[in-house]
Amino acid sequence: MLAGVTAAAMIALSLSGCAGLFADPDAEGLEEVTIAVEPLIGSAAVYLGVREGYFREGGIDLIVNSFPSTGDDVVDMVAAGHADFGLADTLTLMVNQAAGVDIDVISGAYATTGNVDSDFAALVVKQDSKIQTVSDIQGKNVSSPDPRSLDETVVRGLIEDDGGNPAGVHFIKVPQSGVIEALENDVVDVAFVIEPYLSWAKEAGHRVLNYPYAQYSKTLSVAAYFTTKDVSSTKPDLSHAFNVALKKSLKYAQEHPDEVRAVFSTYTTTADSTRTSLSLPRYSERVDKVTLGRLGHVAVNNGILAKDPDIAALLP
Repeated sequence: MLAGVTAAAMIALSLSGCAGLFADPDAEGLEEVTIAVEPLIGSAAVYLGVREGYFREGGIDLIVNSFPSTGDDVVDMVAAGHADFGLADTLTLMVNQAAGVDIDVISGAYATTGNVDSDFAALVVKQDSKIQTVSDIQGKNVSSPDPRSLDETVVRGLIEDDGGNPAGVHFIKVPQSGVIEALENDVVDVAFVIEPYLSWAKEAGHRVLNYPYAQYSKTLSVAAYFTTKDVSSTKPDLSHAFNVALKKSLKYAQEHPDEVRAVFSTYTTTADSTRTSLSLPRYSERVDKVTLGRLGHVAVNNGILAKDPDIAALLP
């Protein structure tokens, strides 16, 4: 960290000019298809798939749009027809399905590593914070990328599991790009950070309280790839070709962690020292329906969902 430069300023420098459009220069002339993603480490598999030519092999000229800053932004793009496919967290997909949005999940994307001592997402506090356990979060301000998000629901579930009452927690909407600044300016007491922001938070001297995804469930499916039922039904050949390429991409990402870290630099600008130490998720097409059903029940208990989600209808 440069002397006199805050973590928030470093993030602004790191992300400026990075989020945008990414495509395969050798796929011109093929069917142009767009996928909307957030510029997070979990999106790396699709970038690798483009680079390795998996989508080109399926006749797809895939354009990766990483301008969205939240899962809801991704869903909005796909629902409006501005993207053919999207990558969003599983709770956001549940909430939007319940609201009547046309969503067809085609594959899992990434999950927690299951390691409660090191994962790609963490609850972070200032080094001198008096918050020592999840129960201490009661009555505090916690960052959340969107109202009714996966992160918010997991935190509520952890507090319930610890015997506490999550009703007193105040969730403040902050996108990942602004979460460390919010922590440093006391807008929030606890920051829910995902790589690369987790690495930047550690570099700034902030303390990890716990790794909530892994703490909640060692098999939690964090995000999934989706399209609309309209696309699936009217373009079945495209959906099949995309899914085949996606499976190859996820397998490649899981088997090549160093290349995941390397491709990350194509959509963010991160120092070598940070990139080589990034904690990675587990890339997998599998979706843990049992854990997501449990998470959906937590969402109902806390007023995030009106009723238990229809997991069978949502997931492949």
